[in-house]
Amino acid sequence: MKKAQRDKLEKALNTYFKEIHKIYVAGDFRGESFYSSLKVLAEKCSKFFLL
Repeated sequence: MKKAQRDKLEKALNTYFKEIHKIYVAGDFRGESFYSSLKVLAEKCSKFFLL
């Protein structure tokens, strides 16, 4: 994996973990609350592996 791709992947992962942390800290969540964040992460990551 090239450095540029690795940097983009790292940014996507950091964003994902910040989003799920924010949901978790708010305290009012269900398992489904995390799905949209996971969907965005999967879409971003799929671009790296389809190239």
